[in-house]
Amino acid sequence: MINFTKHKFIILLLFITLGIKLFSCLYLSCLSNCSKSEKPISILAQKSGDAPTYLDPIDNFIEKGSYFYGEGKNKTSFGRAPYYGSVYYIFRLFASPNLAYDLVALSQIIMESISILFLCFLSLKIISNQFSFWLTYVLMMLSLNLTVYSNYLLTESFSTSFLIIFCYYYYSYLTSKRNKYLIIAGIFLCFSTLLKPYFCLLYIPVGIGFLIEKPLKIRQTIIKICLFVSPLILLSAPYTLRNLINYHRFLPSSELYAGATYTKADFAYRNFVTSWGGSYIFWDKRSAGSYFQPSKDVHNEFHFPSYAISGGYNMNDIEKVKDMYIRYQQNPTPILEDSVYCEFNRLKNLFIKYHPFRYHFISPLIIFKQYIFHSGSYFLPINKDFPCYKSYQLLIKISQSILYYFTLFAGFTGLILILKSNKKTYMNLFIPILLLIMFPFVSKTTEARFFIVSYPFLIIGSVCIICIYFQNFNKSKLKPC
Repeated sequence: MINFTKHKFIILLLFITLGIKLFSCLYLSCLSNCSKSEKPISILAQKSGDAPTYLDPIDNFIEKGSYFYGEGKNKTSFGRAPYYGSVYYIFRLFASPNLAYDLVALSQIIMESISILFLCFLSLKIISNQFSFWLTYVLMMLSLNLTVYSNYLLTESFSTSFLIIFCYYYYSYLTSKRNKYLIIAGIFLCFSTLLKPYFCLLYIPVGIGFLIEKPLKIRQTIIKICLFVSPLILLSAPYTLRNLINYHRFLPSSELYAGATYTKADFAYRNFVTSWGGSYIFWDKRSAGSYFQPSKDVHNEFHFPSYAISGGYNMNDIEKVKDMYIRYQQNPTPILEDSVYCEFNRLKNLFIKYHPFRYHFISPLIIFKQYIFHSGSYFLPINKDFPCYKSYQLLIKISQSILYYFTLFAGFTGLILILKSNKKTYMNLFIPILLLIMFPFVSKTTEARFFIVSYPFLIIGSVCIICIYFQNFNKSKLKPC
């Protein structure tokens, strides 16, 4: 029987994990670069999507002495997730931008590898057998669902890794009541929150947990709260003070749309699309986004569903506002912006008038369906038209889809069973439920990457289900979850 406390064993396993994940990321990077017509900018890193809003302000700070993003009227002095850019800043002090991109990606791979071991030990603590440790490890090694984001210069990889470590130490605190675990948990939740501010919501159940502890001692409770939240207060203070002093704004972490040029016309378009359950993700060829925001790189395959047509308007009205919105994207003017805004609002209000039940109840469920139910391997650019297509790649894609759906259903089932027998594991289930509610129902977005943080915790639930199966089928001595 392996002694998991041996440092040599942990270091050896970490290097094995790092090697496997580095190879996986190199392979994923090759696939991604092969699918693009332009020359890749670096070996590992993929700078796309929101990445420029995180990194370009750092380049501006180094080269021009000012932290900002954008130019002209779109210039902003704030920036999205400024604390993610701080990692890039460290490497930019001695490296070129392209090399710094790769070093950030490598840091994400290292952090992912470390967090995988923490996840395995968390699974071991909860399920209480060594089989659960190794099963968690194997599933995380096989899965590319999270690993793909170690390539991308986005906040997903770091925030997920930090959240895993937070959950490990928070569970350790709940089972031991040792303040040192609480402090470490607070540090890593702080890191996740600075990268993704909506994780500040996790402080709420933790705070409630302090208040319902028995016996309740006011002085000790206040001390615990201070220990837990002080990392967030201390680390967010410099950026908060900078914004208060220079711009008279209380902005402790990140501006929601910093660097993005969304206008009231854009939001009116999004509100119309989501009113009937559509997706505004423009790079998805099957979404309404590719219809209203056409791109030469995306071949639109979207067709308006019959339920999106209201009694107050028809496809001719939709085509007219679409053409108007495209003209606005190409040449924005205040007059055209007002026209687009008014027309999209008119269509949305007509839809609500004629289909109130669908707007309030059915449309959110359609968005939820798109958010959760997809290929499960959307991040792999593998199909028969793929320039670097090999027949074996189809097996990789299918296996990732199967693993995603197994983890989705078995994961939630397992986490519920675990919670029933051990209330101290609630955070592992709370995080996926929070993300299920927040994005499809509150922000009405279908982008699958926002759910990726849930995946490691669903792995633990899946491991629990497999443990139960082997216990019942093989009559093994494994302890029940």
